[in-house]
Amino acid sequence: MQLTMRESPGMLARYTSITQRQTALKVVLIYAAFATAWILLSDEVLFTSTGNAAQIASISVLKGLGFVAITTLLLHFLLKNTWLRQASLLAEQSELLQLLVAQAPAAIAMFDRNMRYIAASRRWNEDYQLGDRYLTGLSHYEVFPEIGDAWKTVHQRALRGESVGSEEDRFVRGDGTVQYLKWQVLPWRAADGRIGGIVIMSEDITRRKQAEKALRDSEQHFRTLANSGSALIWTSGTDRLCDYFNEPWLRFTGRPMAQELGNGWLQGVHPADLDRCMRTYAAAFDMRQAFSMEYRLRHADGTYHWIRDDGNARYDSYGEFLGYIGFCVDITAQKETEKQLRQYLTVFQLAGWGMVITDAATNLIVQANPAFARIHGYDNEEMIGMPLIEAYAPEARAEVPAHTRLVHEKGHHVFETMHVRKDGSRFPARIDVTAYKDADGQVAFRAATVEDLTERHHMETRLRLWGEAFTHAEFGLAIADAKTNTFRAVSPAFAHQRGYLPEELIGQSVLTVFPEDARDRTRQLIAALDRTHHGVFESEHICKDGRRFPVLLDITVIHSADGTPLNRIAYALDITQRKQAERTLEEYQQHLEELVARRTQELSLAKEAAETANIAKAAFLANMSHEIRTPMNGIIGMANIMRREGVTPKQAQRLDTIDLSAQHMLAIINDILDISKIEAGKFLLEEGPVDIPRILEDVGSILFERAGAKGVRLSIETEPMQHHLYGDSMRLQQALLNFATNAVKFTEQGSVTLRTRVQGEDADSVCLRFEVQDTGIGIAAEVMPRLFSAFEQADNSMTRKYGGTGLGLAITRRLAELMGGEAGAVSTPGMGSTFWFSARLKKGAEPALKQAVTEADVEALIRQRYAGCRILVADDEPINREVAQMQLEAVGLRVDMAEDGAQAVSMAQETSYAAIFMDMQMPNVNGLEATQEIRRLPGYQRTPIIAMTANAFAEDKALCHEAGMTDFLVKPFDPDTLFSTLLHSLDRSGM
Repeated sequence: MQLTMRESPGMLARYTSITQRQTALKVVLIYAAFATAWILLSDEVLFTSTGNAAQIASISVLKGLGFVAITTLLLHFLLKNTWLRQASLLAEQSELLQLLVAQAPAAIAMFDRNMRYIAASRRWNEDYQLGDRYLTGLSHYEVFPEIGDAWKTVHQRALRGESVGSEEDRFVRGDGTVQYLKWQVLPWRAADGRIGGIVIMSEDITRRKQAEKALRDSEQHFRTLANSGSALIWTSGTDRLCDYFNEPWLRFTGRPMAQELGNGWLQGVHPADLDRCMRTYAAAFDMRQAFSMEYRLRHADGTYHWIRDDGNARYDSYGEFLGYIGFCVDITAQKETEKQLRQYLTVFQLAGWGMVITDAATNLIVQANPAFARIHGYDNEEMIGMPLIEAYAPEARAEVPAHTRLVHEKGHHVFETMHVRKDGSRFPARIDVTAYKDADGQVAFRAATVEDLTERHHMETRLRLWGEAFTHAEFGLAIADAKTNTFRAVSPAFAHQRGYLPEELIGQSVLTVFPEDARDRTRQLIAALDRTHHGVFESEHICKDGRRFPVLLDITVIHSADGTPLNRIAYALDITQRKQAERTLEEYQQHLEELVARRTQELSLAKEAAETANIAKAAFLANMSHEIRTPMNGIIGMANIMRREGVTPKQAQRLDTIDLSAQHMLAIINDILDISKIEAGKFLLEEGPVDIPRILEDVGSILFERAGAKGVRLSIETEPMQHHLYGDSMRLQQALLNFATNAVKFTEQGSVTLRTRVQGEDADSVCLRFEVQDTGIGIAAEVMPRLFSAFEQADNSMTRKYGGTGLGLAITRRLAELMGGEAGAVSTPGMGSTFWFSARLKKGAEPALKQAVTEADVEALIRQRYAGCRILVADDEPINREVAQMQLEAVGLRVDMAEDGAQAVSMAQETSYAAIFMDMQMPNVNGLEATQEIRRLPGYQRTPIIAMTANAFAEDKALCHEAGMTDFLVKPFDPDTLFSTLLHSLDRSGM
């Protein structure tokens, strides 16, 4: 359009000039043809018609005059027609030019040299708000009087032959409105090449500028809103990759935008949530659907916070898909509140004491826990909506209004009263009630705990009886206040043995009866007893007259429900005569040693003593393991059976205590056996698939509640593993758990972090470094060198605050060394510690997935496949036989019992058994011999014979397999292990 409008006037002029020249040439040619024909034809006619020269001359004159007259008329006619055609053509061309300009889609105006309109397009009138005004012939400066000198200068430059233009210009109208224009001014030339005027072409871009400004304002508004709130906001494009994160997100993660863009943000997602998070996002993206998901995102402080991410598809104004936008909210506090609420509801429902909530206006029960209903003899549903007054005994109801008034006045009130059960029986009750007010300050409801005091009253009666026995006991007995360390009561015998009256010792320090040189040691022993609950030790007592005598003290510490020591009960026995006998025996033994010992035999004796000690140590550990595991199997087994048969919450709590104590003792003996096997070079590592994130999560789940109870934050940091690894997964978890347990134990506030990272790698293996970092009490530099020694602790004093065997760190270092790594620690007292160990794991192929089978599934499969099958249990311990029988019969099996190996062989000869459980150590015929004899019996070559023994050494397991046993169970074992082993053995035997 620019080229056409620039050249149109010149082209028109040139076209007109060519037409004129063509017309003139045509006239000349016609005239020349006519003249030639006239001359030639007239002369020929003249000579032919007459031969008279005079006549010819006269006729020639007339012929010339006639030629002039005829040619004049012909020329006039030709020129007149030519001029008329040219005028018509010019009118058509002018009208066509006007039409082209008027209908042009752009704003175009054509001017002469005086800036008067020749033509203007409709768009020109529309853009400049001129309506239907006819502009041809009008001055441009009259139409737009507001045009300034700058524009007039542009017009003059164009009239001088320049082409002037601008992509964007600001134009202020006479009425004050502002227009933004894109314009170009061009000269046009006449037929003779002179500039005939100018053409102005313009485009009103005001709306585009307003749209651009609105877009910029909208973007700025969005970013201001996105960055001013607390929500974490992200956007992604059509390629699924994130292209924007707001400032709250970047502050939360502590990472710059460049690291978060694309898929970089996924580095902060908890490994356990990553796959689920990506699948949810991908599924929603493909369907263009909104989504909401929760996952853990690493905070700038290194901990993981729970995030709720709500994402929605984005579209432009034309409906084109742009990507997604997500709004994220930190819901960690909400998660913690939900957890606390669940814990509260759990406590409310499972509490062993009664809890009840009543409406203050109606005094009706709105909520009661099962314990409250149970102690009153009702079903829980019966009590909802019941007046609380009906829970009081009739004789106690008169005093209820007074107690209610005190609760409303004080907010809290405790009292004792009599309650009545549904069957009419009464019981003493202790009521602890709290009033809760609404926003207006009015009591809305009351929450109370109700304790049945029947057992306490019985206890008080027993205490009175015990007090009478205490007063008349003939041996030394004393009770001390654990907080003040002073005597609260002493038996007459205790006081008289030391030359005091009982009342003289009441309120005195317990150290009064200890000599000065024994008091520091006594303080240490007492502090240790407060942690261990019970202890026996020897010391000396001093009488009022200064006489000293040896005593054996048996002290038990009574603790409150929260573990605070309350009282110490001590039995004191005068061992003067025993000490005299021991001294006499010691002197006699020393005399014998002097007679027998010979210096020349010291080396030989030392060697023999060392060998004997090693043999004795191994035998002692094996015997100790057997003797501890055997009764523990009965304890743990009976506890499991009682739990299966149904118990009250209080009984369940006590069973948990029994189980926890048994497991603690088992852990101690396992540690002792581990360190013994490591030192003897008999410790063997197993090899199997290792799932590093799972190990860290398992350790975290074990310690989560313990850390949470102390307010310690527990976090996990791990790198993605690029290979499938193989090693001893159980020993890796044991080593890491040793470090993590200590970290939680010695950290009172702050955090504990479990961390793994790749330390080195070669073609066949990967060396991983496991770290446990805490903000605990730290360790002094002088203690560090002996920290990883067996039976060593940072604090070995009798007053140490933290218990333990001192084996955990030593075992962890030995395990690390066995796994091709090492162990160490760095610590700053008062700041915390970092304990680490490394292990080299083999690279391997992806392991096959194993289907998880729960304990309930195993039991169901045994009932389904083998119900009614006969099982033989051979064990010389009655309790172990009883436990095994009850557990096996619980899954539908028939069980026969044998007390020793000989009886087991005899019963196997008479009866066909589907499986046999065989103890190793039994009188008459042991388990190994019995197994060998049974294998020789017809039909018993494939029968599962499962070792069920307290012998936990690897050589014991090897002996069992050599004797023909198919599986190996180490006492104590839980029902899950028992049933899984049995099911595996029965399935493998092809029954």
